[in-house]
Amino acid sequence: MTLSFSNGDSANRLSHIQDSYIFLWNVQSALDRENLCLNHIYRSYIELHTTEYT
Repeated sequence: MTLSFSNGDSANRLSHIQDSYIFLWNVQSALDRENLCLNHIYRSYIELHTTEYT
């Protein structure tokens, strides 16, 4: 089974793939930033509680 595109379809498909990739990249970047933020909060919380009892 073969898929055939006219040039317009092929370009649209490529554009859609690029848009999806950019979207996923942005989501991943946001998650990474969120994760860094959470790690920082967690570390601060641990430091706060470990220094409290020493």
